[in-house]
Amino acid sequence: MGQLGKPYSISSDRLKDTLSFFGFKSYKHIFQILSRGIYYNNEDMNNLAFIFWVTLVLYVLLETDAIPKWGKFLEFKFLKYEEYEEKRKVFEDMKYKTFLSTFYPNFFVQLVSCQECLCVWLNIIGFSLFSNFLGGWPWFALTTLGSLIAIAGLNYILKKLYE
Repeated sequence: MGQLGKPYSISSDRLKDTLSFFGFKSYKHIFQILSRGIYYNNEDMNNLAFIFWVTLVLYVLLETDAIPKWGKFLEFKFLKYEEYEEKRKVFEDMKYKTFLSTFYPNFFVQLVSCQECLCVWLNIIGFSLFSNFLGGWPWFALTTLGSLIAIAGLNYILKKLYE
């Protein structure tokens, strides 16, 4: 834990221990592993892999408590995880995206907590970076729609499983 008045940071030893615990050698190793699944010789496979990654990001960011839990682990105070835990005691079913959009209603928070908005922006960023691998901008609408359908299907399946 950082001391009062000093910025919170992670020691390099703690970061190395965390990375090695999960089997990673370095940051570069993480990015190599994550990007391996994206590049195929076939544009259709690239688009399917991209839809999968966007769906995964949407699910983790909007449907789980991964952000406040990792924020607590990494001691990122700006994620307001302590306040979220206090509000969660009162409102047991509150998700992190609901907490942010209710108690911090600014433009950026609304943009990140809106599933459709975040999906479109993730696709814009992805196509800006990987348009050569994804078949160019004509595929943008298809992958955006595919990502929205995939996250809706995933949410439906998980809802039926946990009923």
